[in-house]
This record gives sequence, structure tokens and C-alpha cells, in this order.
Amino acid sequence: MRPSRPSLLLVLLLVALAGCAAPTGFGPADTDDPTTHSNESRTDVQGWENGHWYNASLSVDSDDGLNNSELDAVVARSMARVERIRGVEFREDVDVTVVRRDEYRNETPGETAAGGDRVYENVHHRALFLVGDDADSASVAQQNSESSVLGYYSIPEDRIVIVSDSEQPSIDEITLSQELYHAYQFRYGNGVEIRAPPSASDDRVTALLSLIEGDANLVDGEYEARCEAEWDCFRPRATGGTGGDADVAAPDIHMGLYILSYFPYAEGQSYVESVRSREGWEGVSDQYDDPPVSTEQIIHGPDVAGPLPLDSRDHSTDDWERVRRSDGSGTVTVGEAGLATMFAYTLYDDREGSVIDSEAFVRERGGGAALDYDLNYSNGWGNDRLYAYENGDDAGYVWQIRWDDADNASTFVDGYERLLSYHGAERRAGHWVLDDGPFADAYYVERNGDTVTIASAPSADGLVTLHPPATGAIPTDVRGDGAAGKRKPAAPLPSA
Repeated sequence: MRPSRPSLLLVLLLVALAGCAAPTGFGPADTDDPTTHSNESRTDVQGWENGHWYNASLSVDSDDGLNNSELDAVVARSMARVERIRGVEFREDVDVTVVRRDEYRNETPGETAAGGDRVYENVHHRALFLVGDDADSASVAQQNSESSVLGYYSIPEDRIVIVSDSEQPSIDEITLSQELYHAYQFRYGNGVEIRAPPSASDDRVTALLSLIEGDANLVDGEYEARCEAEWDCFRPRATGGTGGDADVAAPDIHMGLYILSYFPYAEGQSYVESVRSREGWEGVSDQYDDPPVSTEQIIHGPDVAGPLPLDSRDHSTDDWERVRRSDGSGTVTVGEAGLATMFAYTLYDDREGSVIDSEAFVRERGGGAALDYDLNYSNGWGNDRLYAYENGDDAGYVWQIRWDDADNASTFVDGYERLLSYHGAERRAGHWVLDDGPFADAYYVERNGDTVTIASAPSADGLVTLHPPATGAIPTDVRGDGAAGKRKPAAPLPSA
């Protein structure tokens, strides 16, 4: 999937991770001089597809759109170029369709989350202070993808769709290159498959996506560099901005969900770049045999230990019922990527100030701006589980986060309480109360050594029934204080 900067759509890749073929057999690009081969006598070599060499010029005018034969020529040459860069060989043609954005919006599947999945999606994004009670997470995410996605590879249909914003649908060869490489990733293997285990956490799936997208980002990045230096390429889409992954967002993009879902592209690329610098493309390919298991490893490197054990017992009374997801699980693992997003979004939301400095999240890299999820408040993550609960029409959650040590846990609590204050919450007799706004609730925060527990419910009385360990911290005379409060409509989202 190639997002515009910034934008993203991971749904199709998430579906595929139940069992995707590992891209094995990659190696250095073919070094033969293509001019020594003739189209009539050649064997299929890297850098040649369907009669087109990777460095050939095409007599194609894309100003009035591409007819079928012109599109076929552009796709064939782009396949040859991906082969040349990544050292792979396509065995079959790839079906590519170009559509206008309005057509894409009409054809994009609507919201699919329902029941427990929808509850968890809303609770997940609410716990991170991204989407509150004034909106539905699935609808906001859908709007993000409809407004921003440039192209995707559909794994079930085995085809690529390129989305064009021009009246005459045109093709961006850089977008095409990434989607062609995704087609290679998910089509071919050598009898080896990588499967997210049935019990894989959300964070582990994101780590695997980061490897996949980081690999593809390096391919299209090298492709783009060659277009600027030596290749004749179709680039009808103006890139604008700084050229980095922190470019200015479209006004209808929700930056919180963008930051959360853009992680595999930003940190995935850095992770794969690091592997490639040490071990070459072969080392990148070897990663698919033993992929990273957490976003912490993506941020800090593969030598970081896997998630720590976490004992999350259900302390709630019978008033509350823990919600189950459609796969039978009853939890979300937010991971270091999610925690970093929670703090970073304060740079982009509609409130004055922020919890972190912009220089901590937006860094200079390669002449452009890049997003860096290595933040002080989220460093030292060890594991976490977020549980959603329902009590009639009320919803709440209990979130346990284990850290590498007590110092990391204490640093996180300092940052989290700054976040509560930033949103207007006040400390009242052992808990926090946010009376107004889309995140209005009562919040309980407790640190016990290296483990932090956060509970959230519509009132202090709800807190002590949802998480009875909070009972001693919240005196009886302040329970039932109506912390659910009023709701206010969301302010327009400014661009970054």
C-alpha cells in the first residue's frame, strides 16, 4: 500500500497476515548489460518484462490518460525496474487498474467493524486521546483512506488499483513501483510462509507490517531517486512539501489516526534501512524467516527483547462485562507505537500547546522531515493490555502497561498525567476528572513498581466498580460526581 504523505490504508495487508507468503529468494540485481540482449532471443532476466527493458524510453503521452496498451507498457517497464532494484523476478503479469478518486470513494467498502470489534476500535482510540465520544473511529478511519490513499495491492483479487486525483486518470510511477513490489511480496515464496500466530497481538501484527512496508518503501525510494537522476518516469502527481513523511496533511485527514497507522511506513523504513546497511538486501530477506515481534523492536532494533510477561486479572464487579472481539480475544495491545502516537498527536490536535516538543517527533532526515516514534515517555515499554468493558450504555476500560523498570514506568506516569492536564482534567481525591469534551470521564492512574494501571469510566463511582483496587484512593464522598459531563463538537482539524 502506498499512502500519500501523510496518509495510509493498511486494511488489505492486515487481512493478508493470517498467512502471507514470505518474499524469499531476493538478491542483488542482475548485472548484465541489457543492451547485449535482444528481445527475440533473450531469456527472462531481471530488468526485462513483456518486451520492455528497465531503462527504455516509452512513446506514451499520459496527459489525456492512458489507453490499455500504454498502461501495459508503463506497467511492464515498471516491473522490470522493480526487478532491477530489488533483485527479483516476476513470473506473471500484474493486473493494474487506474481509477479517479471519486470512483475509488464509491467503490471502497464501507465500515465493517461491528459488535465487540467496533467497541474495541472506539475504546482503543479513545484511550489514546485520538477519537472521542463525538465521532466514530471506523468512520474517521474510512474518511482518511478515501481522501488520501494513492494506490493499493488487493491480495484477495491479486490486482493493483492506482487512485488518481486528475480528471483524466493518470499514473504515478513511484506509487506503481511500491504496489508492484507488494504484489511480488505476497505472490511469491520458496515454500516458506510467515503467519501471524492465532494469538498474535495487534502490536505484533504492526511489527510485521513494518517489515513489509519498510522493505517496499526502500524499493520505491530507490526507484524515485533513479527517476530523478537517470530514468524517464511518469510523475503526474505533484509531491509538494519537503518530500519527507511529515509533509503537510490534507485538511480532511485526521492526524491522530494518520500518525498511528503511518508507523509501519516511517519506522519500518528506518528498521529495514538499518538491516540493509549491515547485511544488504539478503539480510532484509532473511528477516521474513524470523520477523520482529513488537513495535519496540522496530523502533529500537531486533536485539531488543520480546514482550515481558503481564498478569492482567479482571477485578471488575458484576456491573461490568468485559467485551470480546470477533476472534475471541478480549484485549488490545497498544504497543510502543501506540503510546508514542498518544503523546505525538498533541502536536496536531485542536488544543493550544503540546505535551512534547515538535523536535522530538519530527526529525530531519535525508533533506526532508521524518517522523520519529522514539519518545521519552513511551521508551522502555515492556508489554500492555487494554480491556474494554460495558455497563448498560456506559463504556469503560482498564489498561495495564508493564515497563522495563520502575524508572520507565514513573516517566510514563509523569507524561500521562501531563496529558490529562493538557486535556483539561483535574486531580480530585485520588483520581482525575475531565468534565468536558469528547474524552470526559473519570480516570484512575496507579503505578506499582514497573507496572502502570489506568482505569476510565463515566464517573468516580463507575471507577470503583470497574476497578475495585481504586476504592481506597477515591473517598466515598466524591463518588458519583457526574464526571461524564457535557460533550462538545470537535473543532476543525488544522493541518500539521
